[in-house]
Amino acid sequence: MKERIIHVLNHIRSHLTPENLNDLFRNLHLGQETPQIANIRSEQQRPDDAFTDLEEHNYYEMTIQLDKHTLVQIGQNYYDLAPGQFCIIPPGTLHRIKWGSSVDPTANMMWISITGEIVRTSYTIYSANTRSKIWGSDLNIPGNFLIGEIFLERQKNRAGSAEAILSYVNAFLSLILQNVNFENESAGIGWTNAMVTELQEYIKAHLSAPLSLADLSAHVSLSPNYLCKVFKQVIGETITHYTQNLKIEAAIELLKDDSLSINEIAERFGFCDQFYFSKVFKSYVCMSPMQYRKSLRAQRTPKK
Repeated sequence: MKERIIHVLNHIRSHLTPENLNDLFRNLHLGQETPQIANIRSEQQRPDDAFTDLEEHNYYEMTIQLDKHTLVQIGQNYYDLAPGQFCIIPPGTLHRIKWGSSVDPTANMMWISITGEIVRTSYTIYSANTRSKIWGSDLNIPGNFLIGEIFLERQKNRAGSAEAILSYVNAFLSLILQNVNFENESAGIGWTNAMVTELQEYIKAHLSAPLSLADLSAHVSLSPNYLCKVFKQVIGETITHYTQNLKIEAAIELLKDDSLSINEIAERFGFCDQFYFSKVFKSYVCMSPMQYRKSLRAQRTPKK
């Protein structure tokens, strides 16, 4: 894996030119008219069940084909990625890939999530209806600036834009090669556990917030579907159950304080209203918050 990633990234850097920029950077379309392709649901040749679920993120995401071929949908367009080709997906853009076919039963791809502070790299193997993320590394490099400049130059589409984009792509890939850590190359499980631990700490620090799945997936730069899958694999319960359990445990402590109303406690843990809080609380404790508070008072009242 390490050798393959280094080879492909170096191949892109050494072969990328202003003349072939659109060929390797598949969804750039610099100086070209963006191809418009009918919605996937209207094409019998591309049934929905042949693709992963549609995803979108609030950060840039780069995908690099390491071997074989993968069909990628970005917005309404499709790109057949060959080894050494790549796409950069802008924030808020729906995208997905086609599962492995009988011709290419597995395909290896490198995904790079460019968030505000961290560039998160991962190596993923796709096969028929499954994907396995077997390695990842977090980098502190100025990815947002470089990728942002690429799309700014594409928008300007002026003389010298191709050369500028080329320099930004090469600079970004050079930083990846200089900083990526392959020490946990065979420790995909360890990397997954680290992501889940990071999410657990984030949840504990934000129990007063509603904590939507979109917010949590954005924090760890993983798709919502994949995040739910690995979280349950590692922890043994869903994100919702884990989060609500922490909130109920904390609420139990606050119920000991009679100066706090049930509604105040519900609001403190991000529940939309007291009734929903009571419903969730009862599902965990087998009694309502009011009943639980009364039981605490009864325990404190000395018997005659």
